[in-house]
Amino acid sequence: MKEKIKNSKWFRIAVVVVVVAFLVWLTVELFGPMLPEIIKYMKADDEAAMAAYLKEQGEWRGLISIFLLSIIQVISVVFPGIVIQFTSGMIYSWWKAFIFSYAGFVMGNALVFIFARTFRQGMKLNKKKSGWIISTINKYNPAFVFSLACLVPGVPNGSIPYAAAASAVTGREYVIGVAVSSWIQILSNCIAGHFLMKKQPLFMVISFAAQIAIILIIGFNRKRILTRFGQPLKKGEDAAVTPEPEEE
Repeated sequence: MKEKIKNSKWFRIAVVVVVVAFLVWLTVELFGPMLPEIIKYMKADDEAAMAAYLKEQGEWRGLISIFLLSIIQVISVVFPGIVIQFTSGMIYSWWKAFIFSYAGFVMGNALVFIFARTFRQGMKLNKKKSGWIISTINKYNPAFVFSLACLVPGVPNGSIPYAAAASAVTGREYVIGVAVSSWIQILSNCIAGHFLMKKQPLFMVISFAAQIAIILIIGFNRKRILTRFGQPLKKGEDAAVTPEPEEE
């Protein structure tokens, strides 16, 4: 009986509504009339303005702001996460910045996945934007594909939770996959911001270079990595993602 309730569409809708309502309330409490300005800072990649705002908030309010902004960044699709992560690394200890940025990013992905899975009948993917995921998902373990997609250049992160929701991957598998892979970029960005604030630009460059090197290595070797570790699906398993019809 409990399992039926958890798997029901209305239960998922209720969970999404409650969580989103709480996050909206918390966002209004923290940002208030400043929220439009914060969104402008994120769109413009204005680290200086973001840093000034966070300093005014104090440590705990600032860290919670980082958590919420990381969620908003995933939901919005268009806001760059690097601004939040880099700025938080400048203001706080790199490990505090990482924990709150990482937690917000993973939770944002979980919320988008639940929303898209619940209403997936009306959501389709554009093949031009998510072609690599669509062409790969039927050949390998879907959870591993989505984990790897977070690190593959050219794959828009905003489309990943929607692609996952339209596949056979479970919510738990998807969230674990995102958590396992996304920390690399987030940690690198937080550390880079920390070194900039410490006036150690060489270490900042090394941090970014290491991140780029990892992404490029994974990007160029993604087929080999998938073949070796992706556990190709057994015949008959369905992980298909349905793309949108091509525009004529």
